Amino acid sequence: MASCLRKKGELDRALIDYNDAIRLEPQFAKAYRNHGRTYLAKGELDRALADFGDAIKIDPNDAFALVERGLVNRQKGNIDRARADLTEAFRTAPTLDHKDGRAALASLAQSDNQLVPSSAASITGGPLPSSAAISSGRRVALVFGESTYQNVVALPNPVNDASDVSAALARLNFTVKTIANASYDDMRRALIEFGVQAAGAEIAVIFFAGHGIQMGGENWLIPIDAHLASDRNVAAEAIGLQMMTRAVSNTSRLGLVILDACRNNPCLPKMQTTNGGRDVDRGFARVEPSDNVLVADSSRDGTVAKDGVGRNSPFTRSLLANIEKLGIDVRFLFGHVRQDVMQATNREQQPYIYGPLAPELIYLVPAR
Repeated sequence: MASCLRKKGELDRALIDYNDAIRLEPQFAKAYRNHGRTYLAKGELDRALADFGDAIKIDPNDAFALVERGLVNRQKGNIDRARADLTEAFRTAPTLDHKDGRAALASLAQSDNQLVPSSAASITGGPLPSSAAISSGRRVALVFGESTYQNVVALPNPVNDASDVSAALARLNFTVKTIANASYDDMRRALIEFGVQAAGAEIAVIFFAGHGIQMGGENWLIPIDAHLASDRNVAAEAIGLQMMTRAVSNTSRLGLVILDACRNNPCLPKMQTTNGGRDVDRGFARVEPSDNVLVADSSRDGTVAKDGVGRNSPFTRSLLANIEKLGIDVRFLFGHVRQDVMQATNREQQPYIYGPLAPELIYLVPAR
């Protein structure tokens, strides 16, 4: 049950079930390992390390725990520990089927401790790898920033967020189309065109900053010209999140939708509700994207995000600080964003990522 919950992205519920398994059988190494994998999916690297360490104490020959502790140590810049764990894992189990672990060990063997920068170097960045080194596959992105709303309260930051995210993606070898203050027709046409462009790409990204709502369990992104005087008008005036996830679903590796929305519900005070099944609720609803799609939301389902007081929202500010770091798997990246935003907002805003656990690590910027 816990493993099913983890694969579905219900990480907190999975942790509860794994805790129960550990309580009932304290010497069950696999339970600690899966507990650590769940923390890893949440981006809580130190807790994941502790769990992998407990699994190894119980079973020193747990090759999977050794590999995963090695990968986390590599992620944190603990190169010697990473090399030791990975070497021991494949010494213990020479035929272990873990291509990310084998690739990491081979990379470390060639690097002489230079492939993964220290955390300070990652933050300051230094020169990024060349475009060819960043990716040999096609990368495309579509970026929306909605600020000058015509019928609800305007938002100062989304156009800034969109501009800055577009620049960062361009530096990561994405072909980027940026649309500021898009109407409904602008968004619809852009998504149709982008779906064609994204088909067969290695990675496709959609970023949206602006207003968003959920109604009857479905999520909607609001263009600047939406009126939304009635719940009956939502499907005709707003863009469904499903249209975005479908547009990025035909990639060879990853489709990623990043939402910095749901700052509040601007329409509720004046929206006429005609059907109880179409209640407009707080924040976005939980989503279950398809196998190769992740949805990164600036606030967890049922909660709202903050617009912030500077140039960027708290979520986009942290995204920009992390997206160009070297050697960070995309899920770890959003784990770092989550921690930053929670700290910046006194835990009032908790970003969340939805989607299945990938069988491989995916880097926007490889370690080399």
